[in-house]
Amino acid sequence: MNYRKFREALEILIAYGMRDYSPANQQHGIPRNRIGVRQKSSLALPLTFQNMGRTNETSVYAAPLYGPSLRYLDLIGGYASAEDGRPTPILLASEAPEARTLVEYVDRVLRTSRFYTCIDSIDISTVASEAIDDLACHGLHPAFFRAHGHDELKRAFRSKLLPLSPAPQDTGAR
Repeated sequence: MNYRKFREALEILIAYGMRDYSPANQQHGIPRNRIGVRQKSSLALPLTFQNMGRTNETSVYAAPLYGPSLRYLDLIGGYASAEDGRPTPILLASEAPEARTLVEYVDRVLRTSRFYTCIDSIDISTVASEAIDDLACHGLHPAFFRAHGHDELKRAFRSKLLPLSPAPQDTGAR
């Protein structure tokens, strides 16, 4: 339950940072797929899909809205377990070196925002517009990585998207 609230709040912040004429759009360019930018943004309300007029179908995790499967690219390592050992809906990053590079880079650039503490807790309730815009300018905006991706980051992602040695194909012969 807490994770769902966190995920929704973070997605709302990302969509708000991509709104028309946002500082991050002006600084980094307009993202190619601006998921959720038509949400009703009342930042005084708790940041939930219900309060913003959104649904799980408009989530960045909704299958029609993203490209190749993160699992297929070996960027997802499975699900976290609860303290009692039960599975949770919380996806974990893969332990693959390229996935670690991507995760560590995103975290490093987000920490350059003076408002990082607004998102470093699972309990995100409301966040001021100024804080969202600063976070978007410091990595919470998808186009940030197109404009500021370092060669190491690009190599890590490219190696996952276009592996040099493809996975063996099952020919069906037995």
